[in-house]
Amino acid sequence: MNTQNRSLIVLAIAGLAMGMFAFTAGTADAATITYDFESQDNTAATTGTGFSVNDLQETGVTATYGHMTGTSDTTVVRGFRADRVDNTLPAPSTSPDYLDFTITPDAGFTLDFSAATFDMTIGSWIPTTATGPLEFGTAVFYQINGGTLTAVGSTSSVTNVDTNTTGWTETLSNFSLPPGQTALPTTGGLVEASITQIDLSAITGLNADDTVTIRIALGDNSGNKHKHDYVDDLVLNGFTSVPEPGSLALQSLGLLGLIGFGRRKRR
Repeated sequence: MNTQNRSLIVLAIAGLAMGMFAFTAGTADAATITYDFESQDNTAATTGTGFSVNDLQETGVTATYGHMTGTSDTTVVRGFRADRVDNTLPAPSTSPDYLDFTITPDAGFTLDFSAATFDMTIGSWIPTTATGPLEFGTAVFYQINGGTLTAVGSTSSVTNVDTNTTGWTETLSNFSLPPGQTALPTTGGLVEASITQIDLSAITGLNADDTVTIRIALGDNSGNKHKHDYVDDLVLNGFTSVPEPGSLALQSLGLLGLIGFGRRKRR
């Protein structure tokens, strides 16, 4: 085998391998991103390939990890002091208090949200000394490459809390306390809501290497320093990260190179 033929084979195999790698990584099963706080950190658990995601970012809030004790539910949640959350409801894109995370595709890959949904759990707790109903609201937005914030799903999903009707007795542990306070009241009301299947298929027009940020704006109609809001189980489902057409073209060129070499050799 002469040097020219050897070079053709090497180039063809390289192109085929690179294209197959990109194709395989980009057409994997639908990916998921989950923030469940069980390890008391803001890192994400992920499935799927072709992308990366940062830790959950928090802006404008005083946050801590905690859970309700005295019940069978010991799930760790991410809690916020109500008096430190913006009092605007429904929570607008301009809310100074929000959570967000950014999905970054691998180089040359494009994110696809045509079948994607977003789920989360929100809740509020207030002591029996508070006057209800009090509300904690969230709204979900997205950004492409850090640009304009666009709403998805309902403008606000609100948990209504009223100590006159819930009658639950809970102990709130591991939550931040107001200045000078050594313990929270041990009785109060807790209301939790699951927000499921927020449709993200409106996130379209993405190009290779475009990033997508999901923002959860927070709002609360109470300045009560004893009240706590929380979020849990933030889950992004069903998106994919696919290779740009150039990667598939590279694979095709590799195949053509091998075919061409085979024909040349037969001559």
